[in-house]
Amino acid sequence: MEFLPHVRGVLIGALAGIAATFSITGAASAGRGDEHSPGLTETASEAARSPRIRASSESYDLDGALSNGTLTLRISSKPGRLPVRGAQIEVMIDGAGGSATEKQDGTYTFQSAALAKPGDREVIVTVKDGSNSDLLIGMLKQRVVAGHAEHRHDEHGHAHEGDKAKASGKKSDDHAGHVGHGEQGHAGEGAVKLTPQVMKEFGVEVERAGPGPIADTITRPAEVTFNMDRFAHVVPHVAGIVRSVNASQGDVVTADQVVAVLDSRELAEAKSAYLSALERLELARSEFDRAEELRTRNITSEKSYLASRSAHAEARIAMRGAKQKLNSMGVSDAVLERLAREPDAILNRYELRARLGGTVVKRHLVQGEYVPSDREAFTVADLSTVWINISLYAADLAKVTAGQRVHLETETGDTASGTISFVTPDVAEATRTATARVVLAGTSRSFRPGMFIKASIETGQMDAAVRIAGAAIHKHDDKDVVFTREGEAFKPRPVKLGRRNGQYVEIVSGLHAGEEIATKGSFLIKSQLSKASFGDGHNH
Repeated sequence: MEFLPHVRGVLIGALAGIAATFSITGAASAGRGDEHSPGLTETASEAARSPRIRASSESYDLDGALSNGTLTLRISSKPGRLPVRGAQIEVMIDGAGGSATEKQDGTYTFQSAALAKPGDREVIVTVKDGSNSDLLIGMLKQRVVAGHAEHRHDEHGHAHEGDKAKASGKKSDDHAGHVGHGEQGHAGEGAVKLTPQVMKEFGVEVERAGPGPIADTITRPAEVTFNMDRFAHVVPHVAGIVRSVNASQGDVVTADQVVAVLDSRELAEAKSAYLSALERLELARSEFDRAEELRTRNITSEKSYLASRSAHAEARIAMRGAKQKLNSMGVSDAVLERLAREPDAILNRYELRARLGGTVVKRHLVQGEYVPSDREAFTVADLSTVWINISLYAADLAKVTAGQRVHLETETGDTASGTISFVTPDVAEATRTATARVVLAGTSRSFRPGMFIKASIETGQMDAAVRIAGAAIHKHDDKDVVFTREGEAFKPRPVKLGRRNGQYVEIVSGLHAGEEIATKGSFLIKSQLSKASFGDGHNH
């Protein structure tokens, strides 16, 4: 790889005398024959003075230049170097970041106060192109022009010094100085050094390899549904016209909270009947009390006494019937007591109340609408928990039981764990599948009802001498590798894999218990190694 800077410098120097103007991408990659980048064209003198950046990963190439406070980037995909359009580009410079703006010519521009700082700066570019995402890291380097002899010093100056060093049998001091430039780079052959800031920003985590169990798992499709034990349809007990609506879709309500008010003629008639029954009962009671007193004094006949007693009993039965009818309409005893004390109160007002506390997921009424008593007005769900219904084949039923651990993963990569609480004893005739259910706490809201997810059920386990997270395994030079931490650098270490599931992998050889490896976010280290393998390890 050492001859590349020299070849590139010689060719660029020759081309600079031929063309008065050229694109920055062309000038930066003349040794590789790259096409000119739209939006990056400058004169030769401007290109020599403009800070520039180049970076590469397995999926993308990046060329960029800083001019008038604006960083213009051209990102092309591999293979074919086709311009990337419509992607989400995030740029971070010295800890300050933001989104780049796409232009009509296919380039992306980014502005930040950090760009005004002098000197070389580390630039981190995140590319999200549909379902693909990648990371490119490079140095935005200042160009210095001091006559033709020093033109593109950083392009081929190191190569000249490298030739001299070769002639003397020594390494170029300038090249050696690039091992840790910008506090982050390649700390030696096949090693990558990451600053704590970069590790924190991109979530690079380090763990120690060690012994542990590896579960035997079966992976099946699953669906997130509402917890039907904490789900309610709110239906009015009487028909009426909506006077007001007090809850909207998405609102959180408490149990017995008034969610709507209706004007109901049916309710008014029932209340009137109840008040009439109360009055008749009171009159019948008075008449019966009088008849009973006269009987004790032998003033009234037995027939008159029995008639008063019968009228009182009938009035009491009628009042109980009117009260129970109102109770069935959702009118509480407390409301009935107030109604008896305030007979002139509004009789047609019906308060529709939530049956349980939760979130209003559906609303089916508006103000002024006639609502019958057989139609739901609201749907309320307690989203503190959700059901995960896992589809099982008939052959799975011998291995899957209640109490087994389940690891869940959404299409977006969100994960959670739970325990099987129930397995259906039958197989559905239409689908020929059974269902295993997990009750999952839904506080994170990552698992929303209606989502289809992946469920890995632990049906057994075996111990491994060295176990690591599956996220730590990468392909590098057609080998399975992990990135071990050695001092301040990470180095690829070929390993032989054993048993694995969706979460852990057994290491048969190549790694010992107690060694530190990069796990989550280790794709960043792989990206840096890939960049080096393309000859852009120092972003010349």
